[in-house]
Amino acid sequence: MKLQNVSVRSRRRRIEVTSNDWLERPERNSGRLRVRAPSLPPNSKACLKRQAFLYLSMAYFVYILESEKDDTYYVGHASNLEERLNRHNQGRSVYTRSKLPWKLIYWEVFRSKGDAMRREKEIKSHKNRKYIVSLVRASRG
Repeated sequence: MKLQNVSVRSRRRRIEVTSNDWLERPERNSGRLRVRAPSLPPNSKACLKRQAFLYLSMAYFVYILESEKDDTYYVGHASNLEERLNRHNQGRSVYTRSKLPWKLIYWEVFRSKGDAMRREKEIKSHKNRKYIVSLVRASRG
């Protein structure tokens, strides 16, 4: 089978595949093509970089912000932490708009959105300033 250009679209980028090594047919007459990454040695630099990229691109964060205006805290979750912090500081979040500017003081990384949401709920359920301060202190070592 001679392969011409096959385009695979994801949310963030378009990948051009031009090699038969990337394709496999799951069933004989299904008509579907699945894209798979070529294998790399497990401890090569390229493999480690790819693993780190995949981990961070699928990561979700639970974060704690502190208002520089009145020293209050805000707990939330996001898939892009830097973008979310910018939105808070631009006044594009209703609750945090009145307490600008915000600084990031704590974050945790999770693989799934559900895990991040559960952890956010757990932190919020303590409703205790001492608990948040202890989290921040423990993370700074």
